[in-house]
Amino acid sequence: MLRGFDTLVPRSRAEVEAAQRREPNVPPCTAMVAEERAGAFECNVAVYGRFEGRRESARPPSESEISQMYDQIQIQSPPVPVARSTRYLSMKGIIERGWTRTMIDSLLGQPDEEWANPYYRSAPPCRMFLQARVEAAEATTEFAARIGKVNARRSGKDYTPTFVRKYGTTAAALADAAEGLFALNRYAKHATCSMKHKSEIYALKNRFIRWAVENGYLQSWGRHEIVQPEKVLECYCVSRCSGNGCHRCDFTGVHRRLPERTLEFVVLRFAFGGKAYSWHQPEESVLFAYAGRAPQLDDASDWTPERDKPVDMPRSRFALVKALLRWVLADAEEVSS
Repeated sequence: MLRGFDTLVPRSRAEVEAAQRREPNVPPCTAMVAEERAGAFECNVAVYGRFEGRRESARPPSESEISQMYDQIQIQSPPVPVARSTRYLSMKGIIERGWTRTMIDSLLGQPDEEWANPYYRSAPPCRMFLQARVEAAEATTEFAARIGKVNARRSGKDYTPTFVRKYGTTAAALADAAEGLFALNRYAKHATCSMKHKSEIYALKNRFIRWAVENGYLQSWGRHEIVQPEKVLECYCVSRCSGNGCHRCDFTGVHRRLPERTLEFVVLRFAFGGKAYSWHQPEESVLFAYAGRAPQLDDASDWTPERDKPVDMPRSRFALVKALLRWVLADAEEVSS
């Protein structure tokens, strides 16, 4: 009588003997493949083959036969994880200490080890450096000189002596600060303006407007409303696939529908250096009193935010303008407090 079966190979000599006593007619089969993944053993059990027929004798195998059969079993046991006694730093860890990639390449050179990427197997290996070697490089004069330049560049240039020589007082710099803020506010609506730069500009704008209102520079104010129509956001499958939809959009091609809504803005008008400026702020972001400080505008003309308005200022001056606004606001807010 023919018999077919799949069986699992025992992992120890005692298990081999116990299995042979339970199944005397079952010959031992080949190996169990084990892989080490993330410090744990994950066993991928292969199909060990189908064996047909029986052993002619049902007697239990002798000790020598068991030893011979055990030696024939090919078992690939994963290595036992060993705790590393030497500390290593990855590229990310070194950069968090203040290094740049250029400094790593020039001062450290090739990595001491390369480890498999723990997140993506197909990704390049992680470059690992001995912590002792990194600390030794940080103690050199060359590193001190280079990190000093890097930190100075990161913190930005100190324009305070320049502003003091040019304006003397922050009051004399208000006209240039307002003109610079007007240009920055326009640039914030450009598609080329990064989110970080935009947030920085709007933070300076909010501080400057609040200070100007509270110190009597507000000339008039009004309100504008904008009705934003319903907006349909397409699912990514429309552009990336055949356009027939997918399970994420229930095969409609529509990822999300934004309902129609009304946006309310407050328009604030100022005068600096004999020139008028008008800025719009979302009503929910105006957290200070303004209604009783200046007359309200009679006309509520329609207004629509426009993108990519021309900016009459080279981008190379943006850092100078932001530094000027910080200098004016720091001094003015200190005097007000």
